[in-house]
Amino acid sequence: MELRSSQGGLAAWWLLVGLGLLLASGGLSRAWGQGAPGPACALSVAGRVLDQRTGEPLPGAVLRLSAAGATAGPSAASPLTEAADADGHYHFHQLCAGSYVVRASFVGYAEQVLAVEVRGRLTTLDIKLKAAPGQLGEVRVAGEQPAATPLVSQSQTTLSGAALQQTRGQNLATALQGITGVYSIQTGPTIAKPVIHGLYGNRVLLLNNGVRQEGQQWANDHAPEIDPFTATRLSVIKGAASIRYGADAIGGVVLVEPAALPDTAGVGGEVNLVGMTNGRLGAASAFVQQAFPADTALGAGRGQPRAGLLRGLSYRVQGTLRRAGTARAANYYLTNTGLAERNYSLALGYHRGIVRTELFFSRFDTQLGIFAGSETGSINDLLAAIERPRPLTPDQFTYAISRPYQAVVHQLFKAKATAALPGGGRVEATYARQTDARSEYGSQLPYNPALGDVPDLFLSLTSHTLDVAYLTPAAGVWSVTAGLSGQTQANIRQYQYLIPNFRNYGAGAFVLGKHRGERLTLEGGLRYDYRWLRAFLTDVTTGRVIQPTTVYQAVTGTVGGLLALGPSLSLTANLATAWRPPTVNELYAAGVHQSAATYELGNPDLTKEQAYNASASVLYTTAQLEGEVGGYVNYFRNYLYLEPSGRYIRTVRGAYPVFDYTQAEVIFRGLDARASYHPTQRLTLTSAASLLWAWNYSANDYLIYAPPNRWQNSVRLNLGGPAGIFRQSYVGVNNLLVARQNRTPASGDYAPAPAAYNLWGAEAGTILHAGPRVLDLSLTVSNLFNREYRDYLNRFRYYAADLGQNIQLRLRVPF
Repeated sequence: MELRSSQGGLAAWWLLVGLGLLLASGGLSRAWGQGAPGPACALSVAGRVLDQRTGEPLPGAVLRLSAAGATAGPSAASPLTEAADADGHYHFHQLCAGSYVVRASFVGYAEQVLAVEVRGRLTTLDIKLKAAPGQLGEVRVAGEQPAATPLVSQSQTTLSGAALQQTRGQNLATALQGITGVYSIQTGPTIAKPVIHGLYGNRVLLLNNGVRQEGQQWANDHAPEIDPFTATRLSVIKGAASIRYGADAIGGVVLVEPAALPDTAGVGGEVNLVGMTNGRLGAASAFVQQAFPADTALGAGRGQPRAGLLRGLSYRVQGTLRRAGTARAANYYLTNTGLAERNYSLALGYHRGIVRTELFFSRFDTQLGIFAGSETGSINDLLAAIERPRPLTPDQFTYAISRPYQAVVHQLFKAKATAALPGGGRVEATYARQTDARSEYGSQLPYNPALGDVPDLFLSLTSHTLDVAYLTPAAGVWSVTAGLSGQTQANIRQYQYLIPNFRNYGAGAFVLGKHRGERLTLEGGLRYDYRWLRAFLTDVTTGRVIQPTTVYQAVTGTVGGLLALGPSLSLTANLATAWRPPTVNELYAAGVHQSAATYELGNPDLTKEQAYNASASVLYTTAQLEGEVGGYVNYFRNYLYLEPSGRYIRTVRGAYPVFDYTQAEVIFRGLDARASYHPTQRLTLTSAASLLWAWNYSANDYLIYAPPNRWQNSVRLNLGGPAGIFRQSYVGVNNLLVARQNRTPASGDYAPAPAAYNLWGAEAGTILHAGPRVLDLSLTVSNLFNREYRDYLNRFRYYAADLGQNIQLRLRVPF
């Protein structure tokens, strides 16, 4: 599919489409009855009750709603009372327009009192309860819990709400960079992957809507094929999480979690518009969702309730357009770094009796320009490009994307069924099919013009996964989760050789147990994994196809706990083992990796990677101060990594630096610290530091490409009073200090580590309340003073600087 355009007005056209959706939302909401006031005393309030720390539902939580100035309805003396269901959902119906007070309480949690204005037919209010003093900082409920619940002994950080909104329009890795201990490894301004505690690539598992993301993610220049607009929560689990998620969660897990499908009758949705000055990026994303009434069927006359097949049915339709032109460093444009993206997703849920089913489909379609200065014709030109302080590429802006570039289409289909069992347990089964088609185009056109604009490399990966889990009731002091998983993969290659065709099979089984005491929670688990890989190679001497086959298997374990040391203080600790088999590129790569501008060589003698992880953290929380300090140690036997060889190679496609896949005995040691202080209700001071040391025992030297130390600080001032059109407004400034990475191996790199850099930013935002309409508006500025810098984890730092100033404007309109 051709996505390129030479007309700069294309991004503006997409923005106009988004604006049209925004303007239409007013008419849609009136037509669908979501935004406009409904009949007198026929309004509703609904939402979920969740644990503030983990986000898990609190079934059985008690909610009391009383009037505070409503024209009619419940009074403070006789409030309406509801109990949250098994998923934490609650509903109040037949309300009149006006002001209400909601009191939410649950055993072991502090009561929360919230004011809510009821204007439209449906007002959504999610409530997060905090564990009461003396209680464990974990969920303790009698209902069902998600099968993907992380261990309480591992550090988890979640972006949601306003924090997530401020990242809209960015790619997934960039959105996560503000989390302590999370970095980003980049290939130019458009391609980035998350790094957790110095680990990246196949050591960081991406869980997209509960499904392992399977694509051509083995290389640093292969950005995750995920649309962050689909998520209402982005969570990062730090540390080895292989027991629950499998072998490639050796470094951590990123959870991309969309909101649960609605179960309250009505139609709603949201429109997001984003504009950025750097690259003149424009993004528009919107979704519409609906749940059918529990007592009526589609087509029934008004006021004629009857049971029907559509009872318990809900759906969501979502789409995103994103377009950017040439990105700009502080003092020059980065030629051919535009992007074009078109994504959509569909979700369908059905809940009847003890069975809940869900279908999900998403398509991610992107085209990413590769910085033109990374491609050279000779070794002398390559050396000059690395030495040159500024590239010689054209210094001009365009939306056109030309060679070199990459085009990727990723499709995901998911089917999930959950059955509640007598006594409170449940069984979950999830099947997913994914296809990932990647085309990489070099700087040179084919010698035969009749071939057209064919890629230099085409890879098509098809994956099937099946996961089954059994969860015991969580009501007692003991709970157990056990599961089985299976996977098949097939890869097809065309045109130039980089990796061979291959087939891959995997299977795993795990069990996790948890014991909850009054102050201490203990948990542990075991997992067995089996991996089978067969590659299909052509012997250059005989022309025969050879089929090297490798088999790997291992048992991993984890043990940890959470100890409540007082009403505000808790301690967590975790010990875990993890492993990872070598991937097909690490074993058999041999050729030009066009989009990374490198020549890579695999090693078929590589063995499995084995890791031993220890982590501990202390969390302190009061009304004025929240702080967490955590340390970790990761020891690896046979750590697999891509090492610069110091050689260069000249091919018919140009000159490239050579990198070899190798193994070593290494250790990572690090410290994450974060504190947030509220001297007043309006002022918030935040400081966070990420420190990491990586050592290569095999070479008796530092390990290459370890993230440098980082320190972040911010000040935010909340403006406005409890009422009025600007009652939720804020301004703030922030600073990021990244040290020079002095701990680099003596064997060197193709370019020395860049200097330290210090970046300032600013932010402002408000939520405008105009009758039933709510407008969430925010403005952020990164690299406020337009400093030129190069980041150590950007592979294209060899050739150019990183991004200059970027002003970002975001608008969110729920309807």
